[in-house]
Amino acid sequence: MDKELNKIIKLGEGYHLEFKEAIEKIGTGINRIRNAVKENGKGTVTFSFDSFFTVTFSRIPSSVKTSVKILELMIQNPMISAPEISHILNKTTRAIEMQIAKMKKKGLLKRIGPAKGGHWAVVEDE
Repeated sequence: MDKELNKIIKLGEGYHLEFKEAIEKIGTGINRIRNAVKENGKGTVTFSFDSFFTVTFSRIPSSVKTSVKILELMIQNPMISAPEISHILNKTTRAIEMQIAKMKKKGLLKRIGPAKGGHWAVVEDE
């Protein structure tokens, strides 16, 4: 049986792998990918075995989560600045500014007063 497992399989143009090693690498790689995606917590992974081996990654949109966190921070501290939010959420200031602009455009957020000395007002649903 070991002789059969150690036979060399030709894979395309001159590539050779030992059967035993190939199977081991496939099994370990799939588990490592699944574990990495699970640890990251930002998406899902699916595997399909048709005529090709395909791995599909799906990512959960992070802008939804970020916008909710921004609104929560602004409710807690209406005087908070974009650089302070970016530091707390570990995002770039530009990313925070873009999220704020989207929320202002959607009518979820208003700026009361000037950039320095003003504050944020989160618009409540009626």
